[in-house]
Amino acid sequence: MIKSWFTGLFFLLLVASCQWFSSPEKPELVARYGTVELYLNDIPASLYSGKSPEDSTIAINYYIDKWALELMYVEKAGVNLSEEKLTELSELVDNYRADLLALTYKEVMAQSALDSLVSSEELEAFYQSEQENFLLKEKIVQLRFVQAPSGYPALNQVRKSLRRFSAADQKYLDSTSIYLDQVFLNDSQWIPARELFVAIKPINPENEHLYLKNAQFFEIQDSIGVYLGQVKSVLMPPDVAPLSYVTKDIKTILINRRKQNYFRNLEKALLDEAIRKKNLEIYRP
Repeated sequence: MIKSWFTGLFFLLLVASCQWFSSPEKPELVARYGTVELYLNDIPASLYSGKSPEDSTIAINYYIDKWALELMYVEKAGVNLSEEKLTELSELVDNYRADLLALTYKEVMAQSALDSLVSSEELEAFYQSEQENFLLKEKIVQLRFVQAPSGYPALNQVRKSLRRFSAADQKYLDSTSIYLDQVFLNDSQWIPARELFVAIKPINPENEHLYLKNAQFFEIQDSIGVYLGQVKSVLMPPDVAPLSYVTKDIKTILINRRKQNYFRNLEKALLDEAIRKKNLEIYRP
């Protein structure tokens, strides 16, 4: 019995030692072209994971074909293209690499040095000084609207609340929104009319002049339901766009201007430093 127990222990230790000292599993080789090898772990797993075995095989084979063809094209180009063309391509690659490195460095430096916040004072000042650049190119509307199912029993109350829009009405509309198909109550937001044509199906470019007017209330029914809306304000081209409508654009412009100014200062500082350290000498005529 004791001998049997020692024998079992010996075999357990032997199996464990084989697992401990075995070499790690080698990556699976899936293709080779010349001396270049492609392994399965070189192929992005997202291309084949989660797919059926057949689809995974198709995806892997497609990747292998592209990989092999790219190597072949490079090899054939090196043999068949003229030295002049190869030199030209090499210069293009070098220039692209240099431009990419410089651009990335500048963006990284700008992100660390610049404040991306734009104050309301900056927005207002720029808006007032550049209003000729913010003329509307399409009609925009402020309104609130709902879409109710056909035969909705509380339609009369919804109609009254949408028109009066007191604090109590807003609370009521918000609480009943789960029974309505669409609810939009933010009448301080400006919306392009073309977006309303998508949300409110019965209104289109041919009839919008009947409904999208200042202080206009409308009620339209179609086969889908009933659309009720209270228009607050309408602006038309070539009116000046309100500040709230162009705030995002102004922020982008101001941040880009900060970047350009930062880049100019950065480039001047780099040139001055290189000249001061005698790393750069410029021989001007």
